[in-house]
Amino acid sequence: MGCVLITGCSSGIGLEAAVAFGQRGDHVLAGIRREESAAVVAERCDGLPVQPVLLDVTDRTSIDRVVAEAVAEHGTIDVLVNNAGIGAIGSFEDTTEAVYRQVFETNVFGVIAITQAVLPHMRAAGGGTVVNVGSIVGRVAVPFQPFYTASKHAIEALTDALHYETSRFGIQMRVVEPGRIPTEFGAKLVSERAPKDSPYRPLLREWEEGWSSIPGRDDLAPASEVARIIVAATEPDSPRHLPAGADSETLIQQREQLDPVAFEEHLRTVANFPA
Repeated sequence: MGCVLITGCSSGIGLEAAVAFGQRGDHVLAGIRREESAAVVAERCDGLPVQPVLLDVTDRTSIDRVVAEAVAEHGTIDVLVNNAGIGAIGSFEDTTEAVYRQVFETNVFGVIAITQAVLPHMRAAGGGTVVNVGSIVGRVAVPFQPFYTASKHAIEALTDALHYETSRFGIQMRVVEPGRIPTEFGAKLVSERAPKDSPYRPLLREWEEGWSSIPGRDDLAPASEVARIIVAATEPDSPRHLPAGADSETLIQQREQLDPVAFEEHLRTVANFPA
């Protein structure tokens, strides 16, 4: 049906999105950072029109090469899925510059770079869809992930701003907002957990214990469900913002229904994190 370029396909949401688009009949370019991930993609996507491509969203040369090869072979890129991302856990004060720059290089500047590379081709073709994989924390800020949260808030704003700029060219901007997903993403978190002498150490531990005990946190949407929503986001009548997972939907609804003071009290209560 079309050419789909997806970043971050070595596992989790990106890999399942490659499967979902391939099953729809699209030709999928599945971005991976390391050659050894190609075997993982090939095995999971066996028999589907999915091609692993080496792609590092923090390397403009890598981006330009993949986009140029895709356009040369397919004429354009019909769908871009910005899925590659990293997280970071730790208090604001305890997080080093190296860590927060790494988060923004991938989650924000990487999205900007590859989207800038793809949009001219979508304009020339008369349309296309960009799906940004955000997060529930892009809508609801949480403590001890300040830079990951800020990066996903940036993706929300970027999606909305580009909607106004690109809609006249037939380009759709979408953002999918997963809650907690049982993937390998947690293992890829950059940890700057509070050192032993940090005043935030007991607060971080308290927050993590409370957050992990929120009702319904064990009933997580699988990565394949998020992938289904990503594919649905390419439909013309799709909403611009798409929560993914019951926890994401519930928390966003509560954020919209409660005033700021009431919502903070609610969030502290369910996470057992009093002021």
